[in-house]
Amino acid sequence: MKLKLTSFKSLGDIQFKMNIPDIEKILGPFTNSFYRNEFSKMPTYSFEAHGIFILVNKDSLCEAIEVSSPSIIIFEGKEIQGNFKTILEDFKKQDMNLEIEDAVGFTSHKFGLSVYSINTVIESVLAFSDGYYT
Repeated sequence: MKLKLTSFKSLGDIQFKMNIPDIEKILGPFTNSFYRNEFSKMPTYSFEAHGIFILVNKDSLCEAIEVSSPSIIIFEGKEIQGNFKTILEDFKKQDMNLEIEDAVGFTSHKFGLSVYSINTVIESVLAFSDGYYT
């Protein structure tokens, strides 16, 4: 599934601030829900067939979407997948305040996304709503 990111608004047909039942109308039923770590206050909803994880806020509304294979995020006409260093260099040109995490990932608060890699290959991409990191 290819999902076009509209920064801070939507990823494909999934809009930030959408509830899980409405997201299920788009992706089908979630596979399971879980707490990511001991500090998590709200569950993450897994749509395993799509490689999509929905993170919700205290009102149970979507505030971030993590995407891994087989789904792909499209940003400004380009697929965010493959070689991490290539994608990182592209984003460095567009976002002077890019937060780089020791060659394993980066976050762009300007565009509302984070990219994570393992062994120089992009593992997942997180698209987030405005205010997610506040």
